[in-house]
Amino acid sequence: MGEASPAPIAQTYLVQLRDCLARIAQKAFGRQDWVSIYRLNRIRFKNPDLIYPGQLLIIPEPARHGRAYLGAAGKNAKALRKQGDTCVEVG
Repeated sequence: MGEASPAPIAQTYLVQLRDCLARIAQKAFGRQDWVSIYRLNRIRFKNPDLIYPGQLLIIPEPARHGRAYLGAAGKNAKALRKQGDTCVEVG
């Protein structure tokens, strides 16, 4: 039997019209935790509210994103996104 191939650590996503990082995160992780996507793609854009159709983003695998990321964010996680924040749509 051959060796099992290692699990991928990331996937890519092509930004579509009306996408925003929060919606992309909702699709990928089941929650609007867009910060991990932003951190992984910081070299591609400076402002997380300004993404454009056709941009290729790297999305962390949900299994690697999960609780380890949230645990590392700790109390600061609330400061990153608070109630009433909006998702700026790509237009």
